[in-house]
Amino acid sequence: MKLRSIQIGVGMLALIGGCLGFGLEVRAKELTAMEGGERVSPLRLAPCQRVDGQVRRTGDWVDYSEAERGCCSTTVAFDFFQTDGGCASTPTGGGCVAIDDPAARWYFGDSYCNGMAVNDVSVLDGTLGALATRIQFAWFSPYPEEEMLIAVLTGEDFAQDCTGYGDSYPGILYDFGTLPFHHNGYFWTDVDLCRLGLHQQLPQRESGWYSMQFLTDGGERMASCAQPMLWGPRIMERDGYSHELQLDDDSPRDGQYQLPTECYSYDFGVCPGYPLAAMMAMYAADMTDPCAEYGCDSSSCTLRKARCKVRRDRLDVIVKGTLAGGETSCVLLDGRFGACATGRSDGTFRTVLSQQESGPHFIEGCGVTLAVECP
Repeated sequence: MKLRSIQIGVGMLALIGGCLGFGLEVRAKELTAMEGGERVSPLRLAPCQRVDGQVRRTGDWVDYSEAERGCCSTTVAFDFFQTDGGCASTPTGGGCVAIDDPAARWYFGDSYCNGMAVNDVSVLDGTLGALATRIQFAWFSPYPEEEMLIAVLTGEDFAQDCTGYGDSYPGILYDFGTLPFHHNGYFWTDVDLCRLGLHQQLPQRESGWYSMQFLTDGGERMASCAQPMLWGPRIMERDGYSHELQLDDDSPRDGQYQLPTECYSYDFGVCPGYPLAAMMAMYAADMTDPCAEYGCDSSSCTLRKARCKVRRDRLDVIVKGTLAGGETSCVLLDGRFGACATGRSDGTFRTVLSQQESGPHFIEGCGVTLAVECP
């Protein structure tokens, strides 16, 4: 792999912090460009939540298979990843890294370790509060032989004065197992969620955030060393927007943030017009025809009832109705997130829309709409 290093000095970052009205106690980081990486897929996924600073799995593991792909959303909510388009697409467009490789991206060198990155995001109009059914992200680890799990969560109220961020929505824990030792550069993934009954909640306000946390041993402890690859928005109207601040769990790396010490400016100037950020993209279910995401037939059915059920730290909406055995029909929640209801042999169906928020919800299907209030 080819590497290109740029030393970012303490004085430069401290000056930026001073201009923002707060002091940053920072270490110099050596920004380095790396050639393209290797695509990997998770072995399994599970819903999770951050409780008292720790990631806790809140549901069963779901096996992931590339054979289950097929609904692959292309409705961008935010894109700090940049691909060549299509499903399972390759990182491209790396013209800001001075390496003749379109998949080249930035990182802080092999010896830098970051336990968790939290970055602010303003998603594109029309996707605020939507549910992401596809996600892409990238990372580097000098210890690929160690089991790697990555927790991705989202939330609201990222403060632009380095004082913190709001509580998280339920997220997803991605288990990649033990990755190949001989790999080419960084790792990246493109995960289709919609047929697994899982999703990532997109922020409902413009001050939202997303995070990547690196774990091992089934998610019970921090990975020995890892870091997110870095990219960023290029055209705000097309990619969403991120300000220059990012929180990095690196001084010390302990699963918690010491603020403002671990709050950094990512306006390195390597790509004029936008700051770098933890490399990630999320895609919302097709907003123009949500049912098209789920590959359901337009079958005749009856929507009977919907109710909420609290399962440990997860809230599900359970929908029941009648549908001919083997037939399928789309059921939508709040016009955004759906599932394929499949008729059973007795002519009924039962489908579960998982990881919902408390409050009022509207279920559409079979030509009618039901309202349900979740505690």
